[in-house]
This record gives sequence, structure tokens and C-alpha cells, in this order.
Amino acid sequence: MKIHDKNIEDLVLGMMITFPKDIVNHYSKLNHDLFFDKNNQLIYDLIIKKYHDNDPINLVTISVELGKINRKDLDLHIISISASPTSSAHLEYYIMILVELSVKRDFIKKFQSLIDFAKKPDEDIFHLRDKAFQTFENLFIDKFIDKNKSLNTFSQLVNSVEKRAAKIEQGKLTGIKTSLPIINKAMGGWQKSDLTIVAGRPGMGKTAFLVQSVVDVASQGGSCAVFSLEMSSEQITGRIINNITEIPNYSILRKGMNQDEWYKFKEYKKHISSLKIHIDDTPSISINNLRLKAKMFKMRYDIDIIFIDYMQLMTVDRNTNNREQEISLISRSLKALAKELNVPVIALSQLSRKVEERSDKRPLLSDLRESGAIEQDADEVLFLFRPEYYGIDTWNYDYNNETTENQIEIIIQKNRQGGLLSERYGINLPTSKFYTL
Repeated sequence: MKIHDKNIEDLVLGMMITFPKDIVNHYSKLNHDLFFDKNNQLIYDLIIKKYHDNDPINLVTISVELGKINRKDLDLHIISISASPTSSAHLEYYIMILVELSVKRDFIKKFQSLIDFAKKPDEDIFHLRDKAFQTFENLFIDKFIDKNKSLNTFSQLVNSVEKRAAKIEQGKLTGIKTSLPIINKAMGGWQKSDLTIVAGRPGMGKTAFLVQSVVDVASQGGSCAVFSLEMSSEQITGRIINNITEIPNYSILRKGMNQDEWYKFKEYKKHISSLKIHIDDTPSISINNLRLKAKMFKMRYDIDIIFIDYMQLMTVDRNTNNREQEISLISRSLKALAKELNVPVIALSQLSRKVEERSDKRPLLSDLRESGAIEQDADEVLFLFRPEYYGIDTWNYDYNNETTENQIEIIIQKNRQGGLLSERYGINLPTSKFYTL
């Protein structure tokens, strides 16, 4: 495997010497570690020093600097590399080749250090795992991406706010559209960099909500990452098939599909297979591991949204013996991940048993299980409430005392960018499908 290319290194340095004015356009992408050849590293350092000092950069000035450090033997080399480039048109392309090769060298170096570490007889596997996380939290590619993030000027940010306001005025969504009007009306769809908590007691339809939301995004061509800590990837896939085909899950899992259901499945199979849904079903995944995998999903599949089912099943890499502190760390990390990848993060959450002890079973923010930090870190908190589960046959006067059969209430109890709202929807649990009434 090729991990360095001296010819490309020579070309880049030659362009920097011959066309020094172009350095400013590519400065953030340039780095000492892009160069594998030791002589080229030295020449690069001299060029950048002259750049920082606002000194002229040309053959003569670089030759003078080489003389100061007794490296006049490199004069012929800089003359040779400067003679080749006739234009700097492809400078960025050549730099990106060096970036790719440098990333490969970085991976090899880090894997080798872990191999050496693993060979030590007194190191246990848990320490090795922690060392691996530390190692891959500090990759060259992450540094490169962070360094080259586009920073908007304040005037650009003002324009961005103006465009967002104009969209709202025209009735357009600012986020990812869903099939649930309450999300679109109150939140403008799923918003980039937002952490949304969807909470409820067992049996309230949280996983069905997740499935409906995944299908909504994927059906628009969006790319979804799903971290399923409770169900296997095959079970989640089955639920997605149920939702799209409206074949009930008991037909697929237990009873077997009849002839009409098989026909419908085959009719939809090509469409379902084409959806950009990426499922990781690692049980008890740690927050660090999830962040690492989410970054890989972003790099490889350019995901638009992340779903997590559910956050209380996540772990932290260090045992604090305090579950509330651990959940606080998890919720902060999920919010940071949403901002870092600039995608919506939708995390399901359990509610405490306090709900069961009240006559009014509608959940409250204080019911969020194990940590008030969830409420603090979340941009939005949604509750799911299915009175039918508790044997309550009719809604109260808010919904004209109508029947609760196959119905669910979505309650937005926190909304950092908008108002609070509650709405009823129909729900078909065997197909994990929500529908408007």
C-alpha cells in the first residue's frame, strides 16, 4: 500500500515557492505532517516561517535560509522542484492527495502503537480498550476537518437568520420534514444540531415513533443512522418493513405471511432496500463508542440524522457508581455530538415509575428518569402518552371525551426555539405506523 509520494510532495513545495501568493488560499490545509520526506519537511518549515514573517518567498530567500542551517546541499533540489510547475491550478488537488496519504500513515502509526501496547504482559484488556478510545479520539483526519471547518462571518450569519425567517414566513420548513404535523408546526421539522428527547413509559409506542420517523426521513432520500441498543438490527428492519408495507409484524415474526402479504412485500422490497438506513445494534454501547461510530457514519454515508433507542441502555467508559452522573454525561455528549456533526439527534428515553403512581398518567418533565440534566441539555422534549394502555377508554374534555382506542398523544413539553403543543394521532402498533386523525 502506498503511504507517501515524493513526486507529489515535490510538486506542492515547488508551487509554494513559485506561486507564494496562493499559500494564503490553502494555508489551513497545509501541515508539516503532510510531508514524509525529511528534506521536504525541512523545506516546508522554512517556507512557512517566511510566510509567517511576511518575508518574500522565492528560490533566493529559501536558499539563504538553507545556508543559515548548513543545508546548501538542498539548493539543487529546490531549483529542480521549482522548475516543474507552470501553474498552481491543481495545488489543492495535490494537497488533498498528501492529506489522504498522511491519514493512512497516522492510522498505521496508531494501530502499531496499540499492537505494541497489547503485547505488554501486564496490561489488561480494559486498559487496552481505554487506550484505543484515547488513540482514535486524536486522529489526523479529525484535526484536519476541525481546522478546515468553514467559519461564517457575522454578516453571513445575519443573512442565514434572514433566510431562515423568510422560509418560516413562506410556510416552508427549516428542518427535516416529518409525517407528524405537530413536529413541523412547533419545531419546523427536525433541526440540525438539536438534541430531541422522546420519552414515555414502556408500552407507549416509543420504538414505533422511532420507526415512523426513520421512514419519514429515508423516504425523502435522507440518510439515517440508527443505534438500536434494545432490538437487533433485523428486528428494527422488520419494523421498518411493517411500516412501509403495512404488513403487521405478527405476520412476519410469528404467523407467516399470506399470499397477498408476500406479493406486497416483493412489490416494496426494491424500494425498501434502496433506503439509506444504517443500523448499529451494539448492546450497552458506550457514549464514546457511539460518538466514534457516528463520526464514521458521517464520513462514510454523510448521515442527515441520528436516532438512538434508548439512552438509559448506554454506558460510560468510567464507572462513577452514580447513574445520575452517568446519564448527565451521556446527555451532554449527545448534545455535543449533534453540534459537532450538525445533524439532529433523536434519543428515546424511559420515564420513571412516578407516572404510574398518579391518577393523571400524562407525563411531566420531572418524570424524566435518573437525571434533570436530560431536560437541561435537550433542545426539545416530547412525551408519548397512550391512555388505552392504562385502561382509560375516553379522552378528557380537551378531546371531547372521544375514544382512546388506537390513539396516542404527542406532547411537546420543552421547545427551546418555539412553543409547546399537544396533539392526538392514530397509532397502529402492529405496523409501527402513526397517522393523523
